[in-house]
Amino acid sequence: MNISIGKLEDKHIIALTGIGLVAVIYLFYAFIFVPQSEQIEQLSAQSKEEQNKLKQVEVFQSEHPDINQYLHELDDKKVMVDAMLPDDADLRGFLVQGETAARVGKLPLLSVKYEKVENQKGYREIPVAMGVQGDYFQTLNFIKSMEESSRFNSIKKIVMTMEKGSIKTAISSSIFVYGVPAEEKKAPANGQKQNK
Repeated sequence: MNISIGKLEDKHIIALTGIGLVAVIYLFYAFIFVPQSEQIEQLSAQSKEEQNKLKQVEVFQSEHPDINQYLHELDDKKVMVDAMLPDDADLRGFLVQGETAARVGKLPLLSVKYEKVENQKGYREIPVAMGVQGDYFQTLNFIKSMEESSRFNSIKKIVMTMEKGSIKTAISSSIFVYGVPAEEKKAPANGQKQNK
């Protein structure tokens, strides 16, 4: 069967031309328009994200025009945080703060006892029991001074008893150390003992 375009009727030529145009339009839409639209949407989203980042940088720059001063402030804050939550278990600083608070409050520091270190997730908690003796206001000032010390601590329990005209106070608190001990970091994950 030989079909030539010259032998087709006008309505068939129009139908073939229409089908050809629909096919071209569909191919243009499917392979050019849709991918271009998706790429434009992706680029628009990326542009908005970059504009938001630029706004954040501009806001930061307006809040901190002198970057060296800002870096100095950050260093000061880092020193303060390191003092509040040190990464070593040196307890001398806390003991000195307790002795200083007792001396300033003019009451004797009867005892300081450190208990077993408790490993937590990412930090260690060291329970501390302290004993002081004095009047109510001296004790209150001592407790306030310890709470405001540069080393982060949490007072858990206070027991006050009257003894020979003064108040004997037992304070249970905890101080904290950032990180976990080196032995625990090296321990195997499956709980097996290491060969030494």
